[in-house]
Amino acid sequence: MGLQKTDRHIQQFELAYNTSSDKFLADFAAEDMKHGDAEYIEWAGELRIRDSVAEDLKQLRGIEYVAQ
Repeated sequence: MGLQKTDRHIQQFELAYNTSSDKFLADFAAEDMKHGDAEYIEWAGELRIRDSVAEDLKQLRGIEYVAQ
C-alpha cells in the first residue's frame, strides 16, 4: 500500500509539471518548482522511497524459505 501511495504522489508531480521523474532529476532545480525547495525535496524524496521499497521487495522475493 505504501508503494502505491508513493507512486500516486509521483504521478501527481509528473502530471502537474508535464514531465517524467527522470527528466525532473536530470533537469530541474528547486527554483523551477512552483513551491520551491519543499516541493523539490518532496518529489525527490518520493522517488528515493519508491526505489528503496522496490529494492527491499526484490530482496524479499529472492529469499527462499527453508523449513526444517
